[in-house]
Amino acid sequence: MKKIVLSIIMGIVLVGCYYDKADVINPNAAFVSCDTTSVTYSSIASILSNNNCLNCHAGSAGSGGGIALDNYAAAKASAVKGELLPSVRQDATCSACSANYQPMPIGGAKISDCNINKIAAWVNQGYKN
Repeated sequence: MKKIVLSIIMGIVLVGCYYDKADVINPNAAFVSCDTTSVTYSSIASILSNNNCLNCHAGSAGSGGGIALDNYAAAKASAVKGELLPSVRQDATCSACSANYQPMPIGGAKISDCNINKIAAWVNQGYKN
């Protein structure tokens, strides 16, 4: 009988110690899968499209503050001017932005940290096409 009780107690202790939250066990786990080694415009174009950026920032002039992101040349020009990263990071430190600057996407959820890191890598790696 003692063996059965001891087995039950050990089972409870072992099950109670199990915790499968990878981000708590390894806080850097989210960054392990975020590959920013070689980011091209096509990879950030999908990020911009999936986050509804192109709803306002498409076409030669772009309806969103004159910033177009739907082609390589326009996106590179915006990034070179410093207009892209502050917007996706959602901070208001954009020196090139107007006084009525709003974090992007307007009315949308913040772009994931991994995708922000990919856009930053694209800029830092020289705007690869």
